[in-house]
Amino acid sequence: MNGMLRRKLARDLRRNWQQFFAVFLMALLSSLCYVGLEGAWHGLEVSLDRSSSKADLADGWVHARTMTSAQVEQLQTLQGVKQAEAATQIWVSDISAEQTYVRLEVGAPGELSRPEVVEGESFEAAATGIWLDREYARAHDIEVGDQFAFTSSGGDHEEAVLGLVVSPEEVYFTGTPALGAPEPEHYGYGYASSGVFDQPVAANLVRFTGDTDAVIEAAPSVLGADYLIVQTSSTRTSVATAVDRVGQVRNLSYLFSGLFILLALLAMFTAIRRLVAMQRQEIAVMQALGFARRSIRGHYLAFGLATGGAGALVGALVAPGISLFVLDSQKAMFALSEWTIAYTPLSAAVVLLIAAACSGSAWFALRRPLRLRPAEGLRQAVGRARRVAVERVGGIWRSLNYGARWALRDSMLNRVRFLMGIVAAVGCMMLLFAGFGVSDSMYNQVNQMFAVERTHDQRVALAPGASTAELPVGTQLMQETVARLDGSVGDHFIYVVDPGESLRLTVDGKSVPRGDGIYVSAALAERLGLAVGAQVELALPAQQSRLEGTVVALIDTSSPQGFYVTSDFWEQQDIAFQPSIALTPAGVSLGADQYDQASQVLDRALQVDNGNRLVAGLESIFMLIRVFAIILAVVVLYSLGSLAFTERTRDYATLAVLGFSRRDLRRLVGTENGIMTVVGLLLGIPAGYWFLTVYVTMFDTPDVVYYPHITWVSVACAVGITALSALSTTIFLRRRVRSVNMVEALKGVE
Repeated sequence: MNGMLRRKLARDLRRNWQQFFAVFLMALLSSLCYVGLEGAWHGLEVSLDRSSSKADLADGWVHARTMTSAQVEQLQTLQGVKQAEAATQIWVSDISAEQTYVRLEVGAPGELSRPEVVEGESFEAAATGIWLDREYARAHDIEVGDQFAFTSSGGDHEEAVLGLVVSPEEVYFTGTPALGAPEPEHYGYGYASSGVFDQPVAANLVRFTGDTDAVIEAAPSVLGADYLIVQTSSTRTSVATAVDRVGQVRNLSYLFSGLFILLALLAMFTAIRRLVAMQRQEIAVMQALGFARRSIRGHYLAFGLATGGAGALVGALVAPGISLFVLDSQKAMFALSEWTIAYTPLSAAVVLLIAAACSGSAWFALRRPLRLRPAEGLRQAVGRARRVAVERVGGIWRSLNYGARWALRDSMLNRVRFLMGIVAAVGCMMLLFAGFGVSDSMYNQVNQMFAVERTHDQRVALAPGASTAELPVGTQLMQETVARLDGSVGDHFIYVVDPGESLRLTVDGKSVPRGDGIYVSAALAERLGLAVGAQVELALPAQQSRLEGTVVALIDTSSPQGFYVTSDFWEQQDIAFQPSIALTPAGVSLGADQYDQASQVLDRALQVDNGNRLVAGLESIFMLIRVFAIILAVVVLYSLGSLAFTERTRDYATLAVLGFSRRDLRRLVGTENGIMTVVGLLLGIPAGYWFLTVYVTMFDTPDVVYYPHITWVSVACAVGITALSALSTTIFLRRRVRSVNMVEALKGVE
């Protein structure tokens, strides 16, 4: 590009900064969205990998009620097992706080999943005492050197806290499947030296590395009736949730940055098209003066490179702030000793892609003008009048005033411009539906679960062999165990439900009658390819038995995913019903004399608060989406409206000469933008709900499934924000009608 074109580029950018600011801002948002979110998800991924590698995280965990040394040896020598270590874990109650439990691992940790001591003495120290989970210690103001008092089946204990730890296999420790988010005020873990307990306790856990499928297949036969479950890194909630969060934020970065890049291209295309329309005669003059088409094209491509590239670069430079913001919002959920933000080479590639794409959009905007000969380009562009489809409907057309007819005809004849406006409004609605709808979906899931599906007052984990005779009247009993579907690999939970109203099986929010057969959660049924009427055979490792039945309903529970059967149907199969959970009726709690039958007690109110905390942990991401959507609405809608105004300047001048007042012209501007906005809103509602449906599934896990839901208030907010953005654009453009120079707009080439 020669010096003259460089000076022209700088002058044009300075004079038309408003229209190119939209391009700059959309490119900035595109880069900021991807690079900012990548810094968070890749940083979390790097932090998790670093923690796992340093501690040699196990590949799987075999749980049993108890294990003999011979059984442990059998598991250790299975083909495909590289390394295996036995451990003993027991639950104890914190004496200082009610309904507060700590899972202690007895003895010094082995080499697999070795926890990191972040404060205090190392495990090799000879002293007798406790190492506590750091998050639990913080929640209870416990420091190294304090005394920790607890009770177990062996009696009361009080031991010194020797250190605080973070375990790589408990990054997302909830303590119980009944909670969806960590609750360190009530659940923690720790490690006790061998001298804490007088009597040795049998092993009940084996950690291993190697072929997980081989262990999953062999473990039930090795352990027999003592078998509980085999977990892997993809099914163990305390590990899998952190890995899933990496994937969730990564998918968000792809989805939203892709959408913003498309909108940046839209903004660039409209800006260059507007500039080319304004400089049609200048392009012709440059051609007449001997400038090659290649030079002219390069000149206009430089607009895209300068504005889009600058925006993408600035977005990448400020992206670490977004990365830190998102990462900080996750620190309350995940327990890691080190946090960092990190990026991949793809971040730089995205910045280059945005700059190249903006330049590419300018290429398409120049195709028609550069095909004109200089003489053709110097003539004033004159449009052609054509009838549109609406005109053929005589009754409707005659009922419209002249301004509405003109607006409709102009919109239909300039279909590309009209469709761009609709796309901008629809894109804004899609982002707003996602920003408001995912939060609504998750909160609705919590409400559905604890207002419709579960109405209990307390969830009581019963001690093995506990008597249920003293439980309150109306208490609903449930047995939780594992089952294996013939033809599939892995364990699935099966829940045997006694008659009662505390736990309801629902389809479309309505309770279904219970009878003989098997009920399956809808999401699990989809993964396993099951449908109503299918014959199912389930192996029950812990019961050393099998269960056969017909799938009678697919229930829409969010969590937990699994199979459900009635206790009557269970016993009809000659399988003993051994309840492990009791759900007390609404408003009824266990009395003080009944707590000895319970190993753990969990209030429904705590479960509700915990579910809301889980959603609150993601609220910062949802807020970012809403802010981006509002910026998108204002910038893109104004950019398109300004383009339309520039292209119609000569038309407005002609109408003014024919007798239209400035008020009439302002009303005409409002009519044109109003048609585009109304159509965009009407299409945006179904498109937004579809986008929400796609978006909300990104937060699904094997244990929890979310269903799309958006309140009318959120729909009204999305519609209102989009409409107000369009209205503000209309008001601004109506003011520009005053600045139209009628003589300048109508005069021809001198």
